[in-house]
Amino acid sequence: MRAMAPQGRLFKIPAIGKPVMVVYDPAKPESAYVESPGLRYSGIAFIMAGLGFLTLAALIR
Repeated sequence: MRAMAPQGRLFKIPAIGKPVMVVYDPAKPESAYVESPGLRYSGIAFIMAGLGFLTLAALIR
């Protein structure tokens, strides 16, 4: 089964031939995606960094 991954760039692109964990719903295998900590935590990291900068900006005033 081939599936188009609906995601952006991975922080660390897996090497060709290296095993990866694929997450999918058996009822809809075409919506599969490669499990990646970079994708899982990147949104949270950007929010935390943004809140940190906002806090620093508020403290500088």
